[in-house]
Amino acid sequence: MRESFRVGTILVVDPAVMCRELLGAVLKSHKYEVRTVANGREALMAVGEQIPDAILLELDLPELNGLAVLRVLRSNPQYKDIPCLVLTATADRERVLESRRLGANHYMLKSHFSLDDRLGRLERVLSASPAVCSAATGG
Repeated sequence: MRESFRVGTILVVDPAVMCRELLGAVLKSHKYEVRTVANGREALMAVGEQIPDAILLELDLPELNGLAVLRVLRSNPQYKDIPCLVLTATADRERVLESRRLGANHYMLKSHFSLDDRLGRLERVLSASPAVCSAATGG
């Protein structure tokens, strides 16, 4: 990670405690601020409280699935540009296409990417996204 690159908060949305803790620890070790939630409803509440600079989103969520979360985020002008990286165990073609149609920046299978790969994709998305600056400044 470049020293001059500053990012605020990454929201990790995953029902599995181990996944949230592991991703959180890796991201914190790279100087990211991390917030974690276990379901889609909590994700939307967390975004409403503080707009993150990016979201790592599992699709298989209780209460409100990841595709529904993406739909809500992309339909709200205040949240539509938040980079969302889908990180899931499901390789269903329809879900991949639907998440991309809804504006997911990347779709990654948990079993096919190392933590370094995930971090690299996150950094590339953040460095290319205008939402990073606007979310960090609240505008």
